[in-house]
Amino acid sequence: MPAITNLPSVYLLEGERKTEIADAQLRAEAAYDALVTFLTEAMAEIQHRAPEWYELLESRWDEAKAKREEAERLVAEANQLISEAERMRNWLDRETGVSALGHYPFAQMGIPALPEYEPARFGVPGPEPVEEPEPVEAA
Repeated sequence: MPAITNLPSVYLLEGERKTEIADAQLRAEAAYDALVTFLTEAMAEIQHRAPEWYELLESRWDEAKAKREEAERLVAEANQLISEAERMRNWLDRETGVSALGHYPFAQMGIPALPEYEPARFGVPGPEPVEEPEPVEAA
């Protein structure tokens, strides 16, 4: 068989492509190895620091729980004060004639159900009204 001396340029480029593909494959494998190394080290660091983080989370949990208990205590106290104020208002309304029900001994007045929060009733300004945007006419 005679030797082929004049190869078309397509065959020469294919050899270069194989080299480029091999180089790219080496770079991809190196990147993969670097990623695996990074993830392995990161997971080891997480494992190492987990006890410290769990302790921190536990202290945050305890602090949050204490704040929640304090908030619940304050809400219960506020509800009690509101009920007492509402009881006094009901009695006062009866004694001053604002209510049509007439005189009733304060000691016998029951504790009313907790009224809905009405900021204006207690001199507290309510939220600002939201203005509706004017409709835009289609062109």
